[in-house]
Amino acid sequence: MTKNARRLAPQPPGFTLVELLVVIAILSVLMGLGAWGFVSASRRLRDQAAPTTVETVIRQARNTAVVTGAPAFVEFDTAADPPRVVPWAYRVKGLWHFETSGQRTPGAFHQDAFVFGGVLVDGKIGKGMMLGDERGGFGHIECGVDRAYDCPDGGYIEAYVYWINDRAHPQYVFHKKDAYGLCLDAYGHLVGEAGRTSVVGEGYPVPRRRWTKVAFAWDRRALRLFLDDAVVAVAPGTEPKVSNASLYIGDEHASFFGIVDEARILAASPGDGVTLPPQAKLRHDAAPWSAFYFGPDGGLDPRYHAGPLKAEIQQGTKIRAITVSMLGMTKREDVRNLTEEEVLAEEEAKKPKKLPPPPPPLPPLVPSTPEKTQPDDDSDADAKTEEPPPAPAAPVEE
Repeated sequence: MTKNARRLAPQPPGFTLVELLVVIAILSVLMGLGAWGFVSASRRLRDQAAPTTVETVIRQARNTAVVTGAPAFVEFDTAADPPRVVPWAYRVKGLWHFETSGQRTPGAFHQDAFVFGGVLVDGKIGKGMMLGDERGGFGHIECGVDRAYDCPDGGYIEAYVYWINDRAHPQYVFHKKDAYGLCLDAYGHLVGEAGRTSVVGEGYPVPRRRWTKVAFAWDRRALRLFLDDAVVAVAPGTEPKVSNASLYIGDEHASFFGIVDEARILAASPGDGVTLPPQAKLRHDAAPWSAFYFGPDGGLDPRYHAGPLKAEIQQGTKIRAITVSMLGMTKREDVRNLTEEEVLAEEEAKKPKKLPPPPPPLPPLVPSTPEKTQPDDDSDADAKTEEPPPAPAAPVEE
C-alpha cells in the first residue's frame, strides 16, 4: 500500500492528547466551582441554622416546664468560645402533703417519711405538720437517705410555713447535713445553705403567724432565696455538694418552731446543650441572670424577669435576634447589620489596652546624718588631739 493510500484509509475513532487535556481542564473548573458553591452554601446554611437551634432549645425548656409542672431554664454560656446554650429542667424528687396521721406520712414516688414529735393540725392546704409550739413541742420529719435527694447539679426546695416564735438558734425547714438546707436565723431572716456557702435574706424577715411560702434554689451559677415567690437575696453559685446524710424536714437538733405544709424538693438536671459556630457571639438581656427562666405555666418566671427577653447571635457583621414574650412565645426578628457605632465599639474593644506608665522609681534611702554643731567647751577640754611627732635632732659636731 502506497503512502497516499494509507493516508486516505479510514482512521479508528479516538481523542487526541490536546482534546483530553481540554476536557480535563473544563472538568477541573466545573468541579472547583461546584466545591466552592457547596462550601459556601453549607456555611450559609450553618449560619442560618444557629438562631434556629437556639430557638429550638428555648422551646424545649418551655415545653419541659409545661409537661413536668416544674420550673425550667435555658443557660447561656457566653464566656465559652464558641458560646453554648444548655436547657435545664427541675424534676420533682420528693413531695409531702401531710394529710394522714401516724408516724409514717406518705410522699410522692412511694417515698414515705417518718414523723418524730410532730402533730397533725390544720395547714395551708388541708392538713399540715406542727413541729414546735409554745408548749415546748419539738419535732422533725426524717425523709431518709435516697440518691434522689442528692441534687448533684443543683436543686430547689420550697414549703409553706406558719412561723410561731423565734429562738436563739437556727430553725431548719429543710436540712441535709453538709449538702444543703433552708432555715430561719434568730431574727427571722431566711438563710439558704449550699455546702459551705450561704445566702441571707436580710431586711425581709418571715412574718409571724401567717402562712408564707419560702424557697431556696442553688446551682453553679447562683444561690437564690424566695419569700412568697419574690427573690429576696442572691449570691454567687457554688459547686453543689453531695452527702450521705438523711434529708430532714425540720431538724432533730434545731427544728422549725411552727407548722410546715406542702414541702417538696426538686433536682436540676441539664439537657443536651448546643454549641454555636466558631467566631459567633451570643448576647442576651436577662441580666443579672445568665439564663431564661420559665414557670410551670410555660411563661417567663416573673420572679426572675419583669418583661420580654431577647437573645442575639452575631456572626460577622450580621445579627439574628430571638425574642421571648412573657407568655413564653418565641419569635425571630429580621436579620440586621451592625451599625457604624457598634463596629467602632468592637474595633475599640479589640485594641490592646494601654497600660498606665509605671510610677517613677523612688530615690534610694540614704541614712540621715546629724548636722555638725560647734562643740561645747567641756567637750574641747576632754577631747584628745594628736600632736605631730617631734622632728629628729640634728647631729652634734665634735
